[in-house]
Amino acid sequence: MALMKCPECNNDVSTLAKSCPKCGAPITAISKNFNQSEEITTVQLTSKKLKKQGCIYPIVLIIIALIIGQAGHFGARTGVFLVLAAVIIYIITNIRIWWHHK
Repeated sequence: MALMKCPECNNDVSTLAKSCPKCGAPITAISKNFNQSEEITTVQLTSKKLKKQGCIYPIVLIIIALIIGQAGHFGARTGVFLVLAAVIIYIITNIRIWWHHK
């Protein structure tokens, strides 16, 4: 259901209404043409900041974990910990994106 302007009195009227509730002008024929010319667009309002956090931070942590794993100075536990931290950050960021999506 959408709102359109009545051609007679310029009042907001539902496209499902048969006539304007204010002036009684017929709306049915106009609303059929109104619905056919209407394009549907989807606007995603999730912030770019959250999307960047979901992509960049986990990738950076995994790269650091690979570098540390190759160096061998800190042991395998540190690399596994960083990969686990990257997965947790990815999951939390996706939950935040879902939560703040409008």
